[in-house]
Amino acid sequence: MFVIMFLLFLHVLIMESYGRKSHDYITEDYLYDGYHISVEEVAFIAVVEVINFNSSIPELCTGFFIHDRWVATAAQCFNAANIKRIFVKVGIIDSTINKNRIPIKRLILSGNYKNDVNYSEYDIALLNVKVPPKLRKKMDVIKLGNIDWELIGSLQCLYFGYGETSHKDRKLHAVPSMMSNELDSCGCLKNPNYTYLCGQTIGKEDKCVKDLGGPLICEGQAVGILHKIIECGEKLNEICGKSTYYRYVQLCQHLHWIRTFVPVANDHCDDPLISYAWHPTSILFDFLLYMLVPVINVVI
Repeated sequence: MFVIMFLLFLHVLIMESYGRKSHDYITEDYLYDGYHISVEEVAFIAVVEVINFNSSIPELCTGFFIHDRWVATAAQCFNAANIKRIFVKVGIIDSTINKNRIPIKRLILSGNYKNDVNYSEYDIALLNVKVPPKLRKKMDVIKLGNIDWELIGSLQCLYFGYGETSHKDRKLHAVPSMMSNELDSCGCLKNPNYTYLCGQTIGKEDKCVKDLGGPLICEGQAVGILHKIIECGEKLNEICGKSTYYRYVQLCQHLHWIRTFVPVANDHCDDPLISYAWHPTSILFDFLLYMLVPVINVVI
């Protein structure tokens, strides 16, 4: 009995120390296809809104907070030469909702990035924002992963984004995927020098979602930024299936550059087997990936 009570106490103590930072995604707030999830548990997700001079309709990307003043996303979201303003929206479920908008203070593109396929591995951008006090409770920060994929091989992960799915909305969703950086992991496109993280969704087929800039979450950490959707075969009615691959820029390869601007903990890639063993978030993610349905729409 004493041992059981001690273990229960230890469990509570660990979860108290992690708080919302554990990102376990398991709540009772919303039920979709048999699984519960709440937007408050993924409060590190943000909408990146780009307003151009020649269009009244903003371009939307997904981003994520890696620091309370910094959002990471894809550099290609800012390829337009006539950008007027850029906003970050926090704590919302539908990317089309016009609230909780924060103007950015600074945009930083990777110094090696060019709008060219030969430089796509540098498709990463950082947005500096000052979140008002009233909105701070609506946002959270996700830890950057230090996984060395050459050591670990492949992992079951989750990606998040606001791209339109077959539900015909722009609500935040989570999709389980099997990811790897192997040479053949990107399907019909080569992955030279193990440059990218690539993989396919797990479960039912759905509409291709353009979640550019969205994070790939493995073991409770952000390890990649969605850069490209690869179509290796025909699709019917915009539904993507077994021939669709999702390609991510590896954050591990850019940790040193990110630390030039953002005070994040990691600056190099570590052995994942060491970081994984005693991480409570990792255990929770294992349970989530075992239970999760193919696509989850998240609501407040």
